[in-house]
Amino acid sequence: MFTVRLCVPVPAAGPLMGDMRVWLDRWRAVPAAFHCREASVGVEIEIGFNKEDDAEACAEQFHGLMLVTD
Repeated sequence: MFTVRLCVPVPAAGPLMGDMRVWLDRWRAVPAAFHCREASVGVEIEIGFNKEDDAEACAEQFHGLMLVTD
């Protein structure tokens, strides 16, 4: 799985998730997993994809870090 990790301040999390939903629909990407948790910087969001291209595009669009995970 290819995971994109984003860390954002709490006030930015809601709007960011809305923007991500719009982007996912336009890109026609289907996340395989989604996790959201508190972090020292605010909120850590992880979106898992089965397709590397989807993860790369998401990481680029939202300035996230792409990881290869199990």
